[in-house]
Amino acid sequence: MQLIYSLFFSSLFFLSGCASLSREPQSTQKINRLYIEENVFLEAPSLFPLPFQGVFLQNLTARFQGRSLSFSVHLTLSAQTFKAIAFNDIAGQIYDLNWTPNGLKWSASKHLPQHLKPENILSDFLFVSLPLDLLKKHLHGATVTEEKNTRFIRAGNRKIREIKRTNPSGLFWKHVILKNPKQGYELTIQTVELP
Repeated sequence: MQLIYSLFFSSLFFLSGCASLSREPQSTQKINRLYIEENVFLEAPSLFPLPFQGVFLQNLTARFQGRSLSFSVHLTLSAQTFKAIAFNDIAGQIYDLNWTPNGLKWSASKHLPQHLKPENILSDFLFVSLPLDLLKKHLHGATVTEEKNTRFIRAGNRKIREIKRTNPSGLFWKHVILKNPKQGYELTIQTVELP
């Protein structure tokens, strides 16, 4: 998974003057497992109904190899739907992700590298947001522990994610720092609920 590398690579296209990017046709796929690594995955269908509801705006800053990129994600969440639309001021809409029990629909700018997959976006979101008991129940090949406001996900003695969360707001946290030591990226996520 090279989520952040992909985001930085795609930013080169955005910054080169491609303000009105054409979009790839939307594709639909059935997902049984969200793979994090070869033997680490989340069971997808059994996660429904989702324990989230509401409309949220997230501002994200991704850091990778000394670079940073900022973008926004508009989330619409219910027991049966996870919908995320990502955009930034230069490129406009970057991707559109719609996940339901029937499958996942995904469309993205043609210039977005194929490494940026919807499964990676969903996995990081669920690592941050799922209540601990649900995450433990649906995660295979790894363990989850929490110490104060920090969540650790490990496969054996390797740390897969470290997630620091502050300012709780219902099921969500207003400020999150997610680190992926293996891929070497860091996400800073600020979330606000919209009326």
